[in-house]
Amino acid sequence: MNKKFSNRIKMSLSLSKQQKKLFKYLFLEAKKVYEEDKNIIEFKLEIKKIFRYLNVRYNIIEIFEFEKNLEKILENKIIYTVISADNTEIMRGRFNLLSSYSIQQDILSYVFPKEILESTGEENYFSALDFLVSIELELERSLILYKELSRSLDSIKRKNSVEIELEKYKELMDAADMYKRMYDLERKIIEPTLKDINSYSQYFISVDKIKENNNPKSKVKSLVFHIYLKEDNEKIQHLLNMFPADIRNKNSVREKTEDFYYREGYDFVYKVIKYSKEKHGNLALEDMFFKTLDEIYVENKEETEGFMLYEDIKDGLEKFSKFKNRMGRVLLQTRFELPVLLDILNTLAIEKNLKYENKYYKITACYSENPEKRFIKIYKNTKK
Repeated sequence: MNKKFSNRIKMSLSLSKQQKKLFKYLFLEAKKVYEEDKNIIEFKLEIKKIFRYLNVRYNIIEIFEFEKNLEKILENKIIYTVISADNTEIMRGRFNLLSSYSIQQDILSYVFPKEILESTGEENYFSALDFLVSIELELERSLILYKELSRSLDSIKRKNSVEIELEKYKELMDAADMYKRMYDLERKIIEPTLKDINSYSQYFISVDKIKENNNPKSKVKSLVFHIYLKEDNEKIQHLLNMFPADIRNKNSVREKTEDFYYREGYDFVYKVIKYSKEKHGNLALEDMFFKTLDEIYVENKEETEGFMLYEDIKDGLEKFSKFKNRMGRVLLQTRFELPVLLDILNTLAIEKNLKYENKYYKITACYSENPEKRFIKIYKNTKK
């Protein structure tokens, strides 16, 4: 979202799901052509191809219905106002979703308004409209909330959190004097709007209620909306599903999982949870999960205090593979993969000795014809 301006958008829309689906297909097909050649303003599609996308039969009845849907799209319009960062109006206007169309020998030719074509670009007034999502949203309040949250998004961050005071939220939702009980506000506005946005946008949004104090009966003072890319949310949810449903510290587990997911990636957290499940013993799984993360991120310890994992492998590095199962589990704590280690050892066999170091671990090793002199030492790297 462009930070220099934002948009207030009002729609005069009355489109069915099938009409929205048709418009979206026409737009996305036109977008592909327009991005290759900005001089093209009229787009053409085979009607049979459109019908296949819509999953309808090609017959006279459906052709008649198809033209009715095109007429309906022509009638609908978007009314917008562009607002600067200091809340000054820059411009306002309106445009229809479709300028014109014609049908000739099973070919649909159609023209979009320039505003819609310009929305396919970046960093301009109309790309900021994000109107495709706006059209698909079913509730007017969903659109208002979506635009409000979009203004606060940092495109660099993969997760954003936006806090809105409860009274301001109710004003945005045109419900300042409605729903005195939080339960009613959640049921009538918060839950339906989030469900709508999560269904049609690229984001998954959850919400936390912030109370005035720690008293369970205290009033809610604000709402914090957590905004994830759907791909990230699905991966985080998959990781959380690895824990039992009855874990005690759900919030803490989610916070830790999210934190390390964004810092270290999915694979790392997956391996930590899997390792914790294998090793938790008498500890609850979530406690072992926290313990494992703490062990991995212990700071300022000397190598002699436990980070030396293996040394003096007397029977030769060429037989190192027999250690791989035990090594694979232990190496989780140094965050490097067994294939990487084996690749290093192949180099070792050629070069006869090796010192290897990266930000996670370091290896000192020696390959010798004399088995008594062969060794490998693996340490966690504690350098800053």
